Amino acid sequence: MKAVMMERTVSKVTCGVTSVSHRGVHHRVARSSMGIENSLINGVRQGRMVSMQAKKAPELPPVVSPTQGEPEWYALVARAEFFFNDVQNEALAEQLRELKRYYEENRREQDFFFVCEPEWLDKFPEAKSVKRPAVALVSTDKEWMVFMKLRLERVLKLDLGNMSIDAATKSTAKVPEFEPQEWNAPYTPYAKGWWEVFMR
Repeated sequence: MKAVMMERTVSKVTCGVTSVSHRGVHHRVARSSMGIENSLINGVRQGRMVSMQAKKAPELPPVVSPTQGEPEWYALVARAEFFFNDVQNEALAEQLRELKRYYEENRREQDFFFVCEPEWLDKFPEAKSVKRPAVALVSTDKEWMVFMKLRLERVLKLDLGNMSIDAATKSTAKVPEFEPQEWNAPYTPYAKGWWEVFMR
């Protein structure tokens, strides 16, 4: 018995597999539990890394300065009353105020404006379907304008092309006076003229 035990020697351990020499014959035995655990842990870690890479958020497009050169502008056009005097659209004021505050806190140039009867409006034949006086919400932020089109719905979306901020925001008329509408909400409506801060 002692002779057999003396002949049985462990030669080496490689990659968690033990090689045993018994009477001149090498035998490979099962992986150790430690080797199995290490393999599982490494596999889980690699799986997590692949998963994290796959779920990586897409990079946001660069911010376009509205005042440098002639950037590309986009517009959402509708009747002035729809933007400024429609009780179904009253949340727009607060949304734009929040966006303006966010820009100020992050020291970002304001790139969205209201334009009453834009000078460029008649250059677009499709704009004839919009009731007058018309107002346009213009911006250089394409992604945001797509979002606003979905939110507002009843607006005409136009790609204005490249132009200066002065050309994009040039008005040819003042915002008209509106007839007061019935207000049933439990809170008071926004004060008349809330839109002026968003005009140039």
